[in-house]
Amino acid sequence: MPLFDVQSAYETATNHTDNPSERDDAGYCETAAILAYALGEPLSKVREYGRRALLAYREVLRRRPPLEKFQKPIGPGTWLEYSIGSSMVGVRYLYWALILREVELGREIAEQTWDPPEMGKIRVYPEYRVAYGVRELMLDRPTQALAELAQLPASAKSYLRQQATVISALAREARDEIVPALAELSNATHQAMRKEYLPHLKIFALPAAGLASYALDRGLLSGEDLPRDSDPFPISLVLPPE
Repeated sequence: MPLFDVQSAYETATNHTDNPSERDDAGYCETAAILAYALGEPLSKVREYGRRALLAYREVLRRRPPLEKFQKPIGPGTWLEYSIGSSMVGVRYLYWALILREVELGREIAEQTWDPPEMGKIRVYPEYRVAYGVRELMLDRPTQALAELAQLPASAKSYLRQQATVISALAREARDEIVPALAELSNATHQAMRKEYLPHLKIFALPAAGLASYALDRGLLSGEDLPRDSDPFPISLVLPPE
């Protein structure tokens, strides 16, 4: 992404996030955090926007209708929008919570990461299995995390399988598997970031960064084990603030 595009996009995002007349929007705040990192802004600013994104997304989930409301039409031929609080969206904020060490916020978001049962076949999409795997990991339920990942179809895209590999290694505390799996996931961002279905990864390897932060905090690897030859891996952001 050319620098002027990053700068322009950053200005657009911050025009919204820093406008006192607007309530924080999770998407704009997350975009501001990512682009602030890309532009070399102080990490304190990146973390500030990231935390605001988490707080804004938590409010989205708090305003979300209860599950039973999703089980019937809200009017003739009308259904509530299933994408509200979708786990495919929520997993991004779970990764951010891990990076920012926002444990309580992360747990709140994880507990509200679910999808209506009426979504039918869409709930077997591999993206959901990965999202639920991260959710269970954050809620200290490693056995359930492995059970979710066991349902990942063999046809899942390699980028999703690589995330699942790291999550599985963390859930099993398989230290010898974590480092190479993280390196592979981080390097894979070069390919995944080119895909239209992953626009939020155009700057850095968000899943690898989140899972690496989790591993650091659990003592499953050290700072010396982090990928250092992968441009998309934001090592300065993953290391705990001094």
